[in-house]
Amino acid sequence: MRLLRAGLLATTLLVPTSDAPATAQATEGPAAALVAASGDQLEQLQWRLTATARNALTAASARQDWSAAELDALLERLLLDPGRLEDDAELKARVLPIAAAALPAEASEQLRDQLLSRLSATAGLGLFDLETIELGWGTVRRSSAERHLETAGADNRWQLSLAHEDDPITVSIYSLSGTLFEVAEAETFLRSVRRWAPDRSLLVLADYPLSRELAPLASELKLDLMRTWSRAYSPWPRDPMSLLWGVEAGPVLVLRPNRQPTREFDSGMGLELIQELPVELDERLGGLRWAVAPVPFHNGNMLSTPDTLWISLHTLESRILEILGVDRVPVESFTTSAGVTAYLRAARRAAHELESVFGKPTEFVHALPDTSAPPGALQVAMRRIGSGAGFDLDSTLTILPAGQGRSRPMALVGQPSLGAELIQQAPEAEIERLRSAYDLEPTGRELAERIAEAQNVPRSRGLEVFLDLIASHFTEMGLTVQRLPLLLVPTSLVRHSERYPDPHFLLSWNNVVLDSVGDQANAEGFASMFDSGDQRAREVFAEFGYRLELLPPLTESVLRNGGYRCASNHIRQ
Repeated sequence: MRLLRAGLLATTLLVPTSDAPATAQATEGPAAALVAASGDQLEQLQWRLTATARNALTAASARQDWSAAELDALLERLLLDPGRLEDDAELKARVLPIAAAALPAEASEQLRDQLLSRLSATAGLGLFDLETIELGWGTVRRSSAERHLETAGADNRWQLSLAHEDDPITVSIYSLSGTLFEVAEAETFLRSVRRWAPDRSLLVLADYPLSRELAPLASELKLDLMRTWSRAYSPWPRDPMSLLWGVEAGPVLVLRPNRQPTREFDSGMGLELIQELPVELDERLGGLRWAVAPVPFHNGNMLSTPDTLWISLHTLESRILEILGVDRVPVESFTTSAGVTAYLRAARRAAHELESVFGKPTEFVHALPDTSAPPGALQVAMRRIGSGAGFDLDSTLTILPAGQGRSRPMALVGQPSLGAELIQQAPEAEIERLRSAYDLEPTGRELAERIAEAQNVPRSRGLEVFLDLIASHFTEMGLTVQRLPLLLVPTSLVRHSERYPDPHFLLSWNNVVLDSVGDQANAEGFASMFDSGDQRAREVFAEFGYRLELLPPLTESVLRNGGYRCASNHIRQ
């Protein structure tokens, strides 16, 4: 199973698709002339068009601001016919060298940046296309296209392996967008991270508006801002990529091939990092390269300890469906032993493939059904496992590796009923702080009761059944198990709830990142803004030798079910 080549990735992952014919031709104007030209004529025409565009940019740079119409006119000077680029690959190939060479040395940075912001929003220009222009304009450090690594993956040719999740963190990566986060919230969060980790490199992907506002802070805190212009990245850089280490290949940024609906552009996050990694860090990593995994994965459903990659049946769902040749989980087949056996056989194959990519043996966090059991018992077992569908492991489970006085790993497992107890016992001041943080309604005891009741609806009860399975399985394996509170808060309680498609958002004390500094084991996560839960979590982590640091939350990330582990990615020592 071969990985996608860089060119194929550019067309399938990083640019919008179109049903229009790829050979569409214009009938008049410079675009038509450019497509029709060849040889010396083409070279001379590109030179003239480049000079015309450069003259227009030089004239525009004499001013301090520009209307939208003026910027669009400059865009047409650069691209000739922007609306055609999505359908006309030949025109695009001939236009890109013009755009890349058109920026005069004396052009104002503000004009350059505004044009790049508009270029990044142009249909038909993928990340590699924009990279060509940015390289010509000197706004990125290197070409990510040239860092593509072709690897077979499935035979583990490069001997890649995932870092342990408690290895020391040297670099943290965040993705912030001005459409979700106000500059004040972003600043509060980043200042807290810097205080907590004064020596860590912090890389922040930010769109054009927010990056401009954060520039003074970046200089003060020594953050590396990576401008994404107008590209609509989610606030969750963990999901689309993993940094793996190889004996032969060195560090490789492995991108997931299975794009998440509404988050397709997240595939480009890793390439943005490679484009703009600080020189010293890139050299330390030996020239970071990237590849696309040969099998689907989702980091939110995998937990890594030194010797094991912990997964659930839900981790493998995308690949299982591919193996079975179906487009949804065949629940109706689970009424028979043959149906369950076929599904589990595909799961074991998918788990083996995952091992070949991530370089660690897999273990299930729950027991798999015994296929020799009667069909009725099998159906019940599959239903209990299925009740955990739609919830990521990293929001419900933490596995603390051996160490800190432990000979074996231990499991911290979420428990909604425990969260319900805490919210019912919480004083009014705590409820008000929680309400204010997430703009909830109603107020006071009524809000507490509504949240407590939500832990007893079918979805919450089903999740608790699934988490009880995990706790029981780890106990049977001889691991120490401790329960942490978990709360499913109905998004119907959030003012302007129409913004949030999920029926609940989670307040979880499992969605944390492990780290170590010297002999001190640490965990870092978002504060829940519910003091009783935060205090209980600190006590549990401290009991097992971990200091839990709770940072100011990025609330829009939490409301969209992205805890701290989702909202960050890390390079470890």
